[in-house]
Amino acid sequence: FSGLTLGHRRGHFVRAILESIAFVLRSNLELLEELGTEIAEVRALGGGARSDLWLRIKADVCQRDLLVMECEEATCLGTAMLACVGSGIHKDLAEARDKMVRVRKRVVHNPAMAAPYDAAYQRYQELYRNVKGLF
Repeated sequence: FSGLTLGHRRGHFVRAILESIAFVLRSNLELLEELGTEIAEVRALGGGARSDLWLRIKADVCQRDLLVMECEEATCLGTAMLACVGSGIHKDLAEARDKMVRVRKRVVHNPAMAAPYDAAYQRYQELYRNVKGLF
C-alpha cells in the first residue's frame, strides 16, 4: 500500500489489492508479448471470475476484453475431456474442447479507463522496482 491517508477505508484497501493483482496480470501479458507470444484472448475462470468488479478491473487494467468461462473448474474439465477422449466419446482433444469448453460472457474493457490505469500501472512498476530487493 502506498499513499495512505486517514481517509482511506476498507474498500480502498480491497480495491488496491484487486488492482495490484490486475497489474501483475498486465505485467505477465506484456512479458509474454515481449517474448514473441501473440495473445489472442484472455480468459477468466475460477472463484475470482464470479466478481464483476474484479473482472472489470482486470479488463480495464489490461486494456483487453475478458472471456469468462462457463466452467469454473479448469482442472476438472480438463480431466473430463481426457476421459472423453480416452473412452472414445470424442475422437481427440480438439473435438472435446469444441464440445465441452464454453464462454459464459465477455467483459468489454472501457477505453476511457486506459489513461488512469496506465498512470497507476507506471506507479505500481516504479514502487515494485524500489521494493523488490526487500523480499
